Amino acid sequence: MTSDRPTRPHGTFTPAATIGRVLSRAGYKPFTTRKDTAFSGHRCTWDPSQNETTVSHRCGDSTHPEALDVERQDMLTEYEQLLRAKGYVVEWIGAGYALRVRPARLDQETS
Repeated sequence: MTSDRPTRPHGTFTPAATIGRVLSRAGYKPFTTRKDTAFSGHRCTWDPSQNETTVSHRCGDSTHPEALDVERQDMLTEYEQLLRAKGYVVEWIGAGYALRVRPARLDQETS
């Protein structure tokens, strides 16, 4: 059977998938949507040109609009602490809407 994703075969993991698994194994759920309802959680994306992963927190539909920024900041802070403890280099992006993550060994090689 041929792959439905010919440019990214099944079983190929990006660094974003690895970081997503680290967060999931620590008990943090990924962002999901089910039948017109969004559940809050982390979302990881890989940028191969920059060789880094962006981690963001998406709030669910049930989050009160005034609490969106507070929830996002709290969760990103928890993600940052966990990833730093696991040996990743973590930086905040912009005004604190996401994290930029690189493996520590990669950061040491470029220094």
